[in-house]
Amino acid sequence: MPLPRELKTEVAGIERDPYQLVYPTYGGLIRVQDEILLEKGAGQGYKIYRDLLKDAHCKAVIQKRKLAVIGREWVVKEGGTRAIDKKARDMVKKHLDSLGSELPNETEAIHSIAGGFDSVCSKMLNANLYGFSPAEVLWSQDGKEVYPEQVATRSPERFRFAAGRRGYKIRLLVPEEMINGISLPTRKFLIHAVGAEDGNPYGIGLGSSLFWPIFYKRNLARFSLAYADRFGTPGLLGKYPDNRPELETKLLDAMVAFANGASISMPESASIEALNVASSGSNSLYQSLMDYYDGEMSKAVLGETGSTDQQGGGGSRARDQVGNEVRIEIAKADADLLSDTLNRTLVKWICQFNLPDAVPPKVWRRFPELDDVEDLNALAQRDSTIKGFMDLKPTRAYTMKTYNIELEEPPPPEPTVGDQLRGVFNPDDSTEESPQA
Repeated sequence: MPLPRELKTEVAGIERDPYQLVYPTYGGLIRVQDEILLEKGAGQGYKIYRDLLKDAHCKAVIQKRKLAVIGREWVVKEGGTRAIDKKARDMVKKHLDSLGSELPNETEAIHSIAGGFDSVCSKMLNANLYGFSPAEVLWSQDGKEVYPEQVATRSPERFRFAAGRRGYKIRLLVPEEMINGISLPTRKFLIHAVGAEDGNPYGIGLGSSLFWPIFYKRNLARFSLAYADRFGTPGLLGKYPDNRPELETKLLDAMVAFANGASISMPESASIEALNVASSGSNSLYQSLMDYYDGEMSKAVLGETGSTDQQGGGGSRARDQVGNEVRIEIAKADADLLSDTLNRTLVKWICQFNLPDAVPPKVWRRFPELDDVEDLNALAQRDSTIKGFMDLKPTRAYTMKTYNIELEEPPPPEPTVGDQLRGVFNPDDSTEESPQA
């Protein structure tokens, strides 16, 4: 039975989405849908998200999340069992290992900011903050083999997206075309996006969640400094005789010098007194609120606060273990999403140029603590089923190894009444029969 045409045709494609009309800009481009960028950007674009990294806590948690991925070993696994598939695997691994190496045919020393594979991945993970991260592949050729010489990440504000038949067309803003941008060749630019939904190719990054906590925290810091300036250092009151107005200026200069810790001199008829201004509030309120917003940032980025906030009643081993599991899951998700982007673009393109008949390999990050993890409940159910049907009991060694537990030797059984009577009336009897002569 032939497949009906309507099943092979895209019906709800991007070009037929009536809600795209809500977000159009010049030339049919899709407008950025991040409300923070639209309302608070004021022409700055993604610079407002870069400025968030000036907050020490924000930078620390963003860096921690990124390094949780970059610190993992990356491997390349063949896509099939044929010899050509394994050859494609070795070729891709060699080229990824060689990314960012010194450019050939240069007559003077240069510094390439593109970097190696881990450096490229680190920069592409900026999509977690911005929503998407674009990169340009600089191809080269050595004999018959085409390979990526560099993968250079680019600023996201330079790119726009237009609705296409099967996806979004990437447009690059250049000096001669700052409205519609220019079209780009295939197998040249790759886009890593997070939080992207239908109708939003730009994605939604953590910047939209971090903007307000940092905004409030910065204002609280300013209020806290103003409070400390007002109530932390006493004010000064200078007095001079009514008939000596010429001392006013000299006395003010002396008070400024006194406040700055310098030695001063003044007429005997003048005096300086410290004013202790009583405060009905406490500066700890501002600190508590700033700590609260630090915790909000930790939850938004890491999914937990235990690794960044150990204040208060101390740590909890159970809480920290759960928090660590959450962070590993987030890192695994980040690594898988980035690997998926690279496998669908860069890895696939390398094979298309050189070994088009091979099944493209897969690059991914290893998480040893998640490898070969089995559901203990399922194992316990299986062991119970085997025991019920076959009347077989797992060995002590198997139980200890499988369930990672330690077992004590069972206590000796209590003697029965018969055992006790035999011990009283026949103390020399042996439970074993003597061998026959």
